[in-house]
Amino acid sequence: MGLRGPGAKPATMPAPGRRRGRPPAWEKSGLSRSDRVIAFIESLRITSGAHAGRRFRLRPWQRQIIRAWYATAGRQRRIVRTGLLTIARKNGKTALCAAIALAHLVGPEVESRGQIVAAASDRDQSGLIFDELVAFILGNPAFADRCNIQRHAKIIEDMVSGTTFRALSSDAKKAHGLNPSVIILDELAQWGHEGLGRDLYTALTTSTGARGEPLTLVISTQTADDLAIMSQLVDYGKAVAAGEIHDPSFSAHVFEVPLEADPFDEALWPRANPALGDFRSLDEMRIAAARAKQMPSELATFRLYYLNQRVYAEERWLPLDAAGNSVKAQKVIAEISNALGGNPYAAGTKR
Repeated sequence: MGLRGPGAKPATMPAPGRRRGRPPAWEKSGLSRSDRVIAFIESLRITSGAHAGRRFRLRPWQRQIIRAWYATAGRQRRIVRTGLLTIARKNGKTALCAAIALAHLVGPEVESRGQIVAAASDRDQSGLIFDELVAFILGNPAFADRCNIQRHAKIIEDMVSGTTFRALSSDAKKAHGLNPSVIILDELAQWGHEGLGRDLYTALTTSTGARGEPLTLVISTQTADDLAIMSQLVDYGKAVAAGEIHDPSFSAHVFEVPLEADPFDEALWPRANPALGDFRSLDEMRIAAARAKQMPSELATFRLYYLNQRVYAEERWLPLDAAGNSVKAQKVIAEISNALGGNPYAAGTKR
């Protein structure tokens, strides 16, 4: 089921996701728009990992994000047009992205002839959400019956509404001519601030003008480059959250351990890893931390990918005994900066 070629017709079936005579949970009366999205996601089953086969139970922090992104104003119109989530790796970003995409493909957010686009910097990365989405669909016979999955092209078509999902990578030319209702930008930190990444970002984010309620979701770890698109969005989101900028259409959720904090303080790790000790392994993170203590070359990697700090993963972080505002620390910063051509950011420092 679900593996038909172009032009295939859907099989005769009950309404989407529904058992005969029994409405799906997300269609119950009295639910808000965000409640419907939450109910839909929690009707799915996890497709991989230690909890495979279990119901997708959103955690409180995930519910908070969805409630913010799908909050409504008059006539139940969604307020948010851009949602940003930056979080350390292995905290369920891909599964959450796929579940949200599915809500727009066959769930409570589906619209007639909608277009959902998931974009990444390379083909392998762009395929992650597609693969997760396919797994969700094949795990539900009603969804599988109504969806035409084209694996090679990485396109899924809902044969009932005419809505399509497609995964794109790097080539901005493919984005021109699209009319997306939902854009998911996966690991935007890897896109840089110029070249193909910038072209694809611009092509996608300027293509939603014909949609009544377009939604762009950015879900990624951070990047050390202050000029990168991701860094600019994070800084903008923080300014909105702090009340420095009034923009209710932009909703940012930034999970990070402060740069000045002790990276080995386990009490701080959940700030970047809200799933830590749940579906994100604490043991694995402790192993990575122990290696970072012994291998200076691994410390910046640990800070970037495990603590979601804006540092360069390929360069060494300052030795811990050189931290602080002492003359010695400033001398170390200057020496490393000079060695790197006067760029202190390459050493992981920050103004």
